[in-house]
Amino acid sequence: MEFHQIKYFLSVAEYLNFTQAAEKCAVSQPALSKAIRKLEENLGKDLLKRNTNKVELTDFGIEMKIHFERIEESKRTAVSAASAAITANTKQINIGIMCTINAHRFLEFINVFHKKNPNISFKFHDVTPSVIEDKLLHGELDCVFCVRENILDSRFAGLNLFDENMVVAFEKSHRFKDLDEVSILELANERYLDRLYCEFRNCFLEMTKASGTNLNVVFSSEREDWIFELLGKGLGVCIVPESSITAKNISVRKIKEFKNKRRIELVMTEQKAEITPELIIFRHYANNFDWS
Repeated sequence: MEFHQIKYFLSVAEYLNFTQAAEKCAVSQPALSKAIRKLEENLGKDLLKRNTNKVELTDFGIEMKIHFERIEESKRTAVSAASAAITANTKQINIGIMCTINAHRFLEFINVFHKKNPNISFKFHDVTPSVIEDKLLHGELDCVFCVRENILDSRFAGLNLFDENMVVAFEKSHRFKDLDEVSILELANERYLDRLYCEFRNCFLEMTKASGTNLNVVFSSEREDWIFELLGKGLGVCIVPESSITAKNISVRKIKEFKNKRRIELVMTEQKAEITPELIIFRHYANNFDWS
């Protein structure tokens, strides 16, 4: 006796019609009839009276219908309980990714981690540097991929992931393509795209001002995707982290006077780093992943 046989019989008992019962169960009528015949063979007695114009339950069918309904209800209860147990055991990690970090660098890591830990799900949050500390301390975020220079006190634990150069980016046919390095003076002769959330923005602007150079800022935006669209259209140049470039029509060069690097870290509060099981696992995988 199998669950689908019971389901088919209860459907026929409800409609007293094989065609309608088969439609409800999303099977062919011959398959439904065959399954019920098999059930009757296993029980040793007919459940249905099959006449040309109608279908009726036998006395035995009426009695067994009560038992089958209990079995079907128990099955639904078991499935519901199993679903609840799986949900209860599924943990979600709220991950912040600083808005200046391109997510593509983390996709392979997330894929590897999830295959090994399918009961842990993720919710990604785009965050600006100014809100990271507060969101971590208030539990809105479990961890953040960010430049930790913004978060230096002992309440936070950081794991170094990788370093990357800050470079000048431009549309691939731009004249900078013929240079090995680009000077600040050469940058000043171009239309400049100002990334308002760049970690080195103030440092870079102060350096250019101190050198007596004024950048020709034509576009400013908090949106990284807007900046890269402008870059791809050849509407200006800008300073960006090297790994941010994914479009084939954008090239980069080093800047002669600006050799800054940024260090990407996985940051969480000291408390969560020590006692939250899913974050302990997540941190372990991040620490052993080949970020190169």
